[in-house]
Amino acid sequence: MMRRVALALALALMAPVPAMAQPARSCEPADLKALAGWHGVWIAEHLMADINGREPAGELPPGAAMQFLGFTAPWNDRGLAGLESFMRAIRGSAAQSNGWSFPIMMQSPAPLRFFVAARETVILSQYRDIRYIPTDGRPMVPEEERWPTIWGTSVGCWEGDTLVVETASAGFDPAYNFIAPHLSDDARFVERLRLVSPDRIENTITVTDPATLTEPWVVKVAYERHPFLDRLVHDGGHAAANRVVEVNGQGTIAALDETGPPPEPQFPAEIALSAAEVQSFVGTYAIDGAPPGTVLVLSRLGNRLATPASPALPGLLPFYYEGGATFHSRALTPMRLQFELDAQGSAVRFSGTSPQGTPFSGTRQP
Repeated sequence: MMRRVALALALALMAPVPAMAQPARSCEPADLKALAGWHGVWIAEHLMADINGREPAGELPPGAAMQFLGFTAPWNDRGLAGLESFMRAIRGSAAQSNGWSFPIMMQSPAPLRFFVAARETVILSQYRDIRYIPTDGRPMVPEEERWPTIWGTSVGCWEGDTLVVETASAGFDPAYNFIAPHLSDDARFVERLRLVSPDRIENTITVTDPATLTEPWVVKVAYERHPFLDRLVHDGGHAAANRVVEVNGQGTIAALDETGPPPEPQFPAEIALSAAEVQSFVGTYAIDGAPPGTVLVLSRLGNRLATPASPALPGLLPFYYEGGATFHSRALTPMRLQFELDAQGSAVRFSGTSPQGTPFSGTRQP
């Protein structure tokens, strides 16, 4: 009998012990009162809107200040096609956005407010974009329990005075905001926000998305305390305001335009060129019949010919070679260039179609 009891005791001691649940990490701020300086209304550096939260009428936000437009992102071919689609939409459509969405809401002309509590931070935009960021130590929601939304799913953790935010499942929805970056639904974002002075918050946002980017995209944003706003004014949406029309001298609301966006154009297939072949077209071309100093600047972007997006915007937009010394743009449609070559195969002139659809030509400068 004693031997049976001893054997049972030995087996019990050898049995695996259930793992004790690990306590959730501590992500609440160590000193909530020290974060009182996050109160108030903030605006992204170099951007300013009027009191209703929209960019001033007739003015476009500076492209260099709105980095999430994507002109300097390390796009792969899929991401570049998204940028070109955006360029076609913004050049050829009067479409309006319903809001900013994430991530572009974090660097837009619309002011922001940060509501910091111990277990949650809320970021609110004047366009009514809203982000709930729990800081209670919970992990990211499992993939099978989340789906793409225009603001994504976020969790945060305070590391000293820095709020670290991880966001996933931020889906691109052109019906909500067609100028948002064309990232995939699998993109991941990590933000590090810190109040560096009483009137300045800095945010470093790292975007990882192998489906559309060749490498992580790092965007550094700063927010300044708004010089006069002490609250957010949530004005009406663009769509309703822009449907006011006059019929027989009477103001009325026009019917909704439900035609949808035009179909995407079909482009000739691209023929690959070497870097050396592309180089033979690179140069500055003086535009015929235009005021002195009007030029088309062509440079090399990898194995493609490219031109600046515009004088006011950073980044380059590529041309695609279709054979016969002819290139087309997929962003600045219907732009097309056909080159004349010298005996050595270098371009000396071009003729073709401008982005406005008119004929134009130019001569390569020495």
